[in-house]
Amino acid sequence: MSDAPPTMLTADGVCYSFDGQHDFLVDVSLTVRAGECWGIVGPNGAGKSTLLRLLGGLARPSRGSIQLDAALLSALSAIERAKRIAYMPQRVPTAPGLTAGEVVLLGRYPHRGLGLFESGRDVSIARDAMALTETIQYIDRPIGSLSGGEAQRVHLAAAMAQAPQVLLLDEPTTALDWRHQLAIFEILRRLSEERRVAVVVVTHDLNLAGRYCDSVLLLNQGRAVCSGPAGEVLRPDVLSPVFAVTVKAVAIDGRQVAMLVPSEAGDDGAASVKGLE
Repeated sequence: MSDAPPTMLTADGVCYSFDGQHDFLVDVSLTVRAGECWGIVGPNGAGKSTLLRLLGGLARPSRGSIQLDAALLSALSAIERAKRIAYMPQRVPTAPGLTAGEVVLLGRYPHRGLGLFESGRDVSIARDAMALTETIQYIDRPIGSLSGGEAQRVHLAAAMAQAPQVLLLDEPTTALDWRHQLAIFEILRRLSEERRVAVVVVTHDLNLAGRYCDSVLLLNQGRAVCSGPAGEVLRPDVLSPVFAVTVKAVAIDGRQVAMLVPSEAGDDGAASVKGLE
């Protein structure tokens, strides 16, 4: 067994600006360790996707720093980052002409070295990822022939095939039905618990975040409102003013989980949750 310390991805006082938007993110800090699953939540435009891109090294902070273990992320080459960090955006570029199996094999590219073709081990890892995401039946199907939800799961399999130490996902369940939403978050929990992957997932689903994430970062207007254990962040008194709607806590599997109720701020929302409490 390796004596190397466990993976740790750290954002320290990160700020981000771009043309026309000064300080879009302000002084955001986050530490994600091996075996942890973090959720990033917040209203539209809060900076969630931008923070995820910064954590993946796809953009650089205007101030502050991001480190992967002892190294500045900006000091690592693109191929070194790709060996250790997998990033799945909301909208994955199309890959016309490729089958689903070939798309997943692209996840092995950073590990091929000078070889032009994938090895038997690469194929085995890719097939394992497809089996876990229930996409193995699409292995020979053109990626363009799949539904949005099916393609979403194929791209998740490609990210998993990278065998990353850190897995970053931006709204991975957007196009999925309830069964596959739960299945994807179950996979993320298994990756963090069994394979010690550090997982960070941006999601609008507070119930999934509360049920599956160890910790949660709540962003609003580019600033961290609250950060810590999911049960401490996903509370009605914390969420209601941020989302400007009524939030109720209901019991799910014996745990109190925050549920977003679509009613105006200040409304008790009693009719909306009747029968759930």
